[in-house]
Amino acid sequence: CALGGFTPYPVMSSITHFPEDFKPAPARVAAE
Repeated sequence: CALGGFTPYPVMSSITHFPEDFKPAPARVAAE
């Protein structure tokens, strides 16, 4: 998990780059 300094907007950044990955499994952010 490299969300160290990206705590304020980790989901937004991830969804922007991998929107398909967060539609079926939005909990991936917490798992990573």
